[in-house]
Amino acid sequence: MCGIVGKVYKDWERVAESELLARMMNAVRDRGPDGDGCVREAPVALGYTRLAIIGRTGGDQPIQNENGRVALVCNGEIYNHRALRQRLEGLGHTFRGTSDAEVIVHGYEQWGVDVLEHLEGMFAFALFDRDHLKLVLGRDRFGKKPLFYSIVDKGTSSEAIIFGSNMRALLADVALERCVRPDAVEEYLAFLYVPEPGTILKDVFAVPAAHVLVYENGRVAVQRYWNLEYEPKSEISEGDAAREVRERLDVSIRKRLESEVPVGFLLSAGIDSTAIATLARPYVKGPMHTFTASMKGAWDDERNVAREVADSLGAVHHECQIDAQPGESLSQIPWHYGQPNGHRASIAYLYLFRWVGQHVKVVLSGDGGDETFAGYERQRRVKNYLRLRKKPLWFRQMVLSLVEPLSDTFTSWQRAGRFRHRLRSSMMTDDELYLQSYTNFLPWQRNHVLTPDFAQASSAVGGPPEELYHQLLNSGGISATIDRRLATETLLMMPGLCLNRTDFLGMAEAVEVRSPFLDHDLAGFAAQLPADYKMRDGELKWILKQAVAEVLPPNFTSRKKIGFGSPSVDFFTQAFSQYGRDLLLDATSRGRGMLNTAHVAALLRQNQADAGAHCHRLWSLLILESWMRTFIDRADPTDAGPLDLGFGS
Repeated sequence: MCGIVGKVYKDWERVAESELLARMMNAVRDRGPDGDGCVREAPVALGYTRLAIIGRTGGDQPIQNENGRVALVCNGEIYNHRALRQRLEGLGHTFRGTSDAEVIVHGYEQWGVDVLEHLEGMFAFALFDRDHLKLVLGRDRFGKKPLFYSIVDKGTSSEAIIFGSNMRALLADVALERCVRPDAVEEYLAFLYVPEPGTILKDVFAVPAAHVLVYENGRVAVQRYWNLEYEPKSEISEGDAAREVRERLDVSIRKRLESEVPVGFLLSAGIDSTAIATLARPYVKGPMHTFTASMKGAWDDERNVAREVADSLGAVHHECQIDAQPGESLSQIPWHYGQPNGHRASIAYLYLFRWVGQHVKVVLSGDGGDETFAGYERQRRVKNYLRLRKKPLWFRQMVLSLVEPLSDTFTSWQRAGRFRHRLRSSMMTDDELYLQSYTNFLPWQRNHVLTPDFAQASSAVGGPPEELYHQLLNSGGISATIDRRLATETLLMMPGLCLNRTDFLGMAEAVEVRSPFLDHDLAGFAAQLPADYKMRDGELKWILKQAVAEVLPPNFTSRKKIGFGSPSVDFFTQAFSQYGRDLLLDATSRGRGMLNTAHVAALLRQNQADAGAHCHRLWSLLILESWMRTFIDRADPTDAGPLDLGFGS
C-alpha cells in the first residue's frame, strides 16, 4: 500500500518542479510512512510514499523495466503476482526486485494496457512509457483503491495532467482551480457523497473503477476493461451453487492472507466478517487477531456475539468502545476524504482504524458481502407504503395538493412534512422507493435547504441527482429486480461511498483493508446466480447462508443484522449545540449563497425540540461547511492541516 502522485506535461521538454513534487508527495505521506521515492525527468514526475506489506525489502518504487523505458508507481496489492511473474519470466522478462507491483511493468511490456485484464487485486497505478510519451492510469475492478486526475493550465504551454491517490495531492498544485460544482453539491446533499467519476470540484475527476486512462499527445482517453455481468443466468443447483460459493470464498481469503506483516480480522456480529474469520482460521499461522468495536451509547452492541465467535476460533480478541468527539470528527473526516462525505458511519471508522492501526497493518473485512449477495435491509423494505397505496390515487393526489402548500409555508411543522413524504412515497414505483431509501435530502427538501440562485445554478449544469441512479437501474440487460439494484449498489454507490471510507480512513492510520467478497471471480459467479438464490422469500443472502452454515456457530445465520457505525443521538446533539450556529449560520456560511440559512436555522430548532429529527441531514451540512473552510477558504489547504475546531471540547 502507498500513496502515488505525479504530473506529466503535454510539452515533452518540460518537467514538474521538485518543490511541487515534494508537496504532492507530502499530501499522501500518511498513506505510506515506511519510505518514499520519485523519478523526475521531462516530461514526467512520479512520486510514491510506501506502506511496506509485500516485498518489504527490494520493493521500492518507482519500478522501472530493464532499459528504463517504463516507470511505474502503484498503490495496492496484486494477489496473483506469483503466477504472473512465473508466466512473464517464461516469456523472457527479467525481474529486478520482489515487489508484487513489478508484474505490471513487465505485463505492460508484454500486453500493453491490456495488462489490466490479467491483474487480480486492489490497485491504482500510474505507468509512464517514455518511448511513446504515454501515461497510463489504471484502477481495479471495484474501485477499492482511489485515483484522481485533472488537466491543468489547459490550452497553454504549461498544460499538464496531474494525478494522485487523494484530492489533497492535486490541491498541492496551485495550477488547479478550486471551483466547486453546484450540481455536485446537490448530489452530495442527496446521497452524502459525490458519485464518481465526478468530484466536488469542477475540473477534478476519479478514474472510474474497472477503467484505464491513457494520456497521450495532450489527449485523455478513458476506457472500461471489465464488466460485472449479471446475465446470462447460470443453470446450477442450489447445492452446487452453495459449495461453489464457499470454495471461491475460501480461495479469495487465502489470496488475501499473503503478507510480511501480521494480518488481523475485523469481526462484527454479522455473517460476512464471521464467515471470513472462520474460513481463514486454518490458514493463519501463529496467533489470530480479531477486532470488534462499538459506539458509545449505541442502541445495540455487537461485542458479546463477536467475543463468542473469537473464543470459538481461539483468537486473540481486541475490543474497543469508541467515544467519538464531534469537533475532531468534523475536522478529520473532510481532511482525510478530501471531499465532503456525510455518511455517519465515517465517524465510527475514523476511530476504528486509529485503534486497529496500533496493533496491525493489514485487516480483512466483510466489505462487499451486502452488494454481492443482497444483504441490505432496504432490499425488502420497499413495500412499507402498501396501506396508503390502497387509497385511490386521485384521493392521494388531492390530499397532497392540500398538504404541500402547508408544508412549504410552515417548514417548521414537522407533521405536515412527514405526511407529505408518506403521500409522495405511496405514489412511487418500487424502484423509486428503493432509491429514496438511499436519499439524504429528498428533492423537495433540497429546494428548501438550497438558496434559489444556487439551486438554479445546479439545474443549469445537470439534471436531478436521482437521474444517474435511475439510468443504471433501468439500463437494460439485467432482468431481475434484485440484480438491477445490486448492480447499482456495486457499480455506483460502493466505490464512492463504502470503499472510499475504508481506504481513506484506513490509510490515514496506515491500515490496509482487504475485502475477500470483492474478488472478481467470486463476485462474477454470484452475479450470474439466479436472483432467488440471493434473496428468497424475503430472506437476505440466502445462498451465502447455505454456503457457510455448517462452519458457523449454530443458528448464527438466522441472527438479525445489527450494523455498525452510527453514534448516539447525544453525539449529534453535542455537535449541533457546539458547532451548528457557528458553522452553518455565521457570516462565512451565509456569504457563500449556498444554503438557505433561515431553513437551516429551522432544522436546528426542530432537532433541538425533537432530538434526532434531522440528525443525518444536519450532520451532512456540518461536514460540507467544514470541507469548504478546509479546502476552499484557506489560501494553502494542503499545508494548513485539518480545520481546528477544538478537539474534545
